[in-house]
Amino acid sequence: MAKLANALGLGPSAARLEGSTPSSPTKGIDRENHMNTTFPDKEYLQKLVEHLRTQYEEHHDVVDELVMLAGATLKWDGDFFTDANVQWSKEEVRIDDVTLTGLGPEWNAIVIDRCQRDPKQLRALLQSDSAVAEMAAKLPVGDMPILVRVDGEKKKTLDGMKRVIAAIRDGRENIEAFVARTTGTPKPECEAHVVYDLLRSYDRGINTDRKSLIAALQYLRKSYSNVDTLLRERFGPGWIYNDDIRAIIEEALRDNATYS
Repeated sequence: MAKLANALGLGPSAARLEGSTPSSPTKGIDRENHMNTTFPDKEYLQKLVEHLRTQYEEHHDVVDELVMLAGATLKWDGDFFTDANVQWSKEEVRIDDVTLTGLGPEWNAIVIDRCQRDPKQLRALLQSDSAVAEMAAKLPVGDMPILVRVDGEKKKTLDGMKRVIAAIRDGRENIEAFVARTTGTPKPECEAHVVYDLLRSYDRGINTDRKSLIAALQYLRKSYSNVDTLLRERFGPGWIYNDDIRAIIEEALRDNATYS
């Protein structure tokens, strides 16, 4: 996890924090962590965003959009919503049975470093540390159920850490949650653009390491249940006319690929 996070430029805090995301995609983040452009006309860009959003909405449903937004905000939600082997149930969950996860560097230093992901320790800290209590006082209550995933013997917060902390602050013992339980091997689905990004980088000559591209596509095939179909259909002959990329895809679809 640490090597992956560092490679993605997420820094040491993200490397150690499971489920950690910024509390807001537009607040509390340095500008350097946003994408930059040299394009001169921001008004045009806004119109293009609206145009692309219309195109997107014509061909995608709410789950597609949820997965896209979860990925954009570095959340795990999409993996569980698209996994055919995940069963969901709506439950009243005892807060002290929930393992707390990441929220952002400021809260992570408290929830993970000081409280060891333990709601009971956080409850005690809120009572003994006025600075932490002041931070918690600013969190909205919210009435949406949280998301929880079962991992072995643990119930880990998947989404809704602010609501969990607010519930602890307010002295609640239980919280409403949708609980995800994986039966068998996880089979999440991958957004098509993940495959497309790799192919585009090769096609543009940004990275012409053919061997690594084949290996990366094979890795995605083994990790996500829909990548095999994406490579055969969405990136099939009717869509991809670059013979070299077609050959790379065919090689990646072989279970005994040599990465030559």
